[in-house]
Amino acid sequence: MAALRKNMQCFRKLSKVCSNCCDTGLARYFQTSRVVLFDEDPLTYFNDKKVNYILRKITGDDTKKAIYKHKIEKAVTPKYLVLTDKELQKTMTKAEGIKKRRLQMPPFMKCREDRDKLLEDDPDIASILESKYVFFDITDDNSRYKRYGERPMVIRHRNGKLKMADWHTYDRVSQIYNPFPGREIYMPKMFKEDHLEELLDTYQNYLYILERACVQFEPDSSDFIRVTHRIYEHIAEHGCFDVLRSTRFFGPMAFYFAMINKIEPLMADMIDRNLLSDAVDLINLKKILHKESEMHTQGREILMIIQDFYNNEANKKHIHVLEEALGRLEKRLEERLQEEQSN
Repeated sequence: MAALRKNMQCFRKLSKVCSNCCDTGLARYFQTSRVVLFDEDPLTYFNDKKVNYILRKITGDDTKKAIYKHKIEKAVTPKYLVLTDKELQKTMTKAEGIKKRRLQMPPFMKCREDRDKLLEDDPDIASILESKYVFFDITDDNSRYKRYGERPMVIRHRNGKLKMADWHTYDRVSQIYNPFPGREIYMPKMFKEDHLEELLDTYQNYLYILERACVQFEPDSSDFIRVTHRIYEHIAEHGCFDVLRSTRFFGPMAFYFAMINKIEPLMADMIDRNLLSDAVDLINLKKILHKESEMHTQGREILMIIQDFYNNEANKKHIHVLEEALGRLEKRLEERLQEEQSN
């Protein structure tokens, strides 16, 4: 009886999801937009060893920021332990493992293709169909499906057409029968465009929104791509790049700006923080992604490499940001030289 009640609850949820998600106002209800930036799948470049090395290198290694905790209402009493050298070394190794897991970057993927394939058209049964029907494999055997989206799901529409389930319906029905911890059946309002802009302008809590997006969406979801890309752009507009430094989102953000040929604001931030080698790595990342010849630093001064990029390759739309950063760098170097001469 308990199992029957559980199945009936799932069925009621499914009926509500289908009635809301399968109507013609779906796109308007969810306020989402199709996001396609690249002809090729960027995941191929993202998984490249050289690209991955650059992304991890420029991310930074601040342990306090990497193993951050969100603010909570109830204060947690800290624990103090007296450890031997061996126990301390073991604890430090464990902390390094935690930091490595926390810095695991979410994949940068191309938006998944629409699932609107017509499987069968049977208008003869349309007169007896009073609603749409969703057919979904709800078996517990997950070993048969290695990737999300491989479980078959089809919809019989009221006009008799049998189609593959669209992604919005697929995500919601999957969450009912194969729930992912922390994920909601309906997209939270915070990710709708109007609410997202208000959150970004008012609180600028980028890390929380990014972490929440990783839980709510699949990495190739149009909503995940829309939300993350908008956050990266908002960070660039306000110069808040350091908020993501030493977190798992800094690499994907740098990858995004390199892919769209807009690395100048991030380069300017690196120059202002005297991270000149990171700026050169960012230049090389951009060259790898756009299949250009890399810059070799051996035997060349880092400043010369940055200056060459500024003179010959910088994006004209954003070159003023880089020009201002180089001016501030030159001023700092002059002040340092004057201090050394006075001493």
